[in-house]
Amino acid sequence: MDEQFKRIKISVGLTHGHLPVAVNLCDQTPYNYAHWLTEVLPKLALIEDIPELCDAPILVDHGLAENLLESIEALTGPGRKIIMVDRYDNICVDTLYNISPTSYCPHEFRDFFKTNQRGFQFFFSDVALNKLRDSLRRRYSKYANCRPRSIYLKRTTLWAYNDRNIINIDDIENIIDDFSIETINVSGMSIAHQARIFMNAKLIVAPTGAALANMIFAPPGCRIIVMAASYHGATYDYFNQIAHILGHQLQFVIGPQAEDNRYHMNRNYSIDPADLKQALSQSIPRRVQEVQTGVQRSSRAA
Repeated sequence: MDEQFKRIKISVGLTHGHLPVAVNLCDQTPYNYAHWLTEVLPKLALIEDIPELCDAPILVDHGLAENLLESIEALTGPGRKIIMVDRYDNICVDTLYNISPTSYCPHEFRDFFKTNQRGFQFFFSDVALNKLRDSLRRRYSKYANCRPRSIYLKRTTLWAYNDRNIINIDDIENIIDDFSIETINVSGMSIAHQARIFMNAKLIVAPTGAALANMIFAPPGCRIIVMAASYHGATYDYFNQIAHILGHQLQFVIGPQAEDNRYHMNRNYSIDPADLKQALSQSIPRRVQEVQTGVQRSSRAA
């Protein structure tokens, strides 16, 4: 781009040559894990049953994270040609397939346009999300019937794009330990590895964040406890809608935000340990609680 002469120079050659057919996944909000799982991967699951696309090359944005690229192979199998298209690259395709959206998230303009966010809603295709789950569970079927797992998704500041951390996290994680819930940090983990973990999840406890989208891999009936901030205009529909479609039971435990200068959606917050303990007590059967806490009761009736 030449700012002085107000010109943009674009190559006119075919950077990637010519293809008879291809599937287009470019410009699909690919850099956020949750959006990738709800907006991009379901599209690949939907083309599984179309014979003429069984080996068609897939066009994706250049710079896609390694674990997201790996997820394409997880769905389509090894050997599928993946072409990374950079901005202003040119490619000629005789027949280009564009799959219609599998979810919709309204634009969030932050404070730039001072817009009113009333009527903020999310939409998801139940067919597409269930198709994605079925496809992954079928691909990793040997892991689908292992021991049930109760999982705590640990959020780390090193990998998190936004702050949005729980201020009293030590108190919260002490409660997690009291209930003998397995701590998992999925940061940097391949999508295949994450699928294997969550395919047997019976309980997921987590602060709100993109990693919660892994509930897509869990079997129906999974109980999910989400810790989130309470503030004016907050919406909890995103993960609630996904959970409803997948047949999960989701509950929010909310707490007040800290006073700071961050954007209101990304401020740190606190959670009352007593509230979390109550939610866990309702989600874990009493017989299991007694075993986990070391309480022993006589089998003879009182």
